[in-house]
Amino acid sequence: MIKTVGIFISIIILSLAENAPADNTSRLVANLEAGKTQRVVAYGTSLTAGGAWVSQLQQALDANYPGLATVVNSGKS
Repeated sequence: MIKTVGIFISIIILSLAENAPADNTSRLVANLEAGKTQRVVAYGTSLTAGGAWVSQLQQALDANYPGLATVVNSGKS
């Protein structure tokens, strides 16, 4: 299960990176790098509500931008 979630997160990140212009940083990353606090809201189904990927996203953001990002899990079952 954990390996599947890791693969899922990797696919999401690659999809986002693929759709972003090559010479532009996403607004989220630009704001975090500028020291601005940000909130990321995860919408979805029970896979979001009970899945580990939301907390893994929070951990990744904390590792790279300590104290600047908050992930809110708004998934519904």
